[in-house]
Amino acid sequence: AAVLYAIMAWMGTVEPTAVLGQPAAGSAAAQAGFQAQEKITHVDSKAVSTWPQFRWAMLDAVYASDEVRIGVEGRDGRSGTRILIEPRHYFEQGADSDPLIDLGFQMYLPQPSIQQVLPDTAAERAGLLEGDQIIALDGEAIANAPDFIEWVKAHPNETVEITVLRHGRE
Repeated sequence: AAVLYAIMAWMGTVEPTAVLGQPAAGSAAAQAGFQAQEKITHVDSKAVSTWPQFRWAMLDAVYASDEVRIGVEGRDGRSGTRILIEPRHYFEQGADSDPLIDLGFQMYLPQPSIQQVLPDTAAERAGLLEGDQIIALDGEAIANAPDFIEWVKAHPNETVEITVLRHGRE
């Protein structure tokens, strides 16, 4: 285990990028105009690129001011600033509460996709290709990786019909 930790420390780990999922309807994030798949670039004057950096910067900013300015970059490359007014009360709802979720922020979780198809496997025989996005399993919509994982856990050792999106088409 010590060797594994040493290798991880030497190589580093990949942290999720600070890209937003769809803000909860009616939340402070939605009211401030945040959109799904916007990348957070800074909180006040602090640059951020990962979700953990965003979380820590928000914790710092909320207690420093009644107004938090959050820089975003849209999918179209345009930059902008969104302003949260008095977000502090969301951070004071108790230890069991996640203040970012209470503000309406959630991390963007992409549609699961096929990263690699090995030769002579069921995936190859089924015609799956690298880049295919999994949109349904046995007709049940799959929105993101956690949905996919939960579905697979609930259906072990079963044959499944996989619906994919390939080049924008089912």
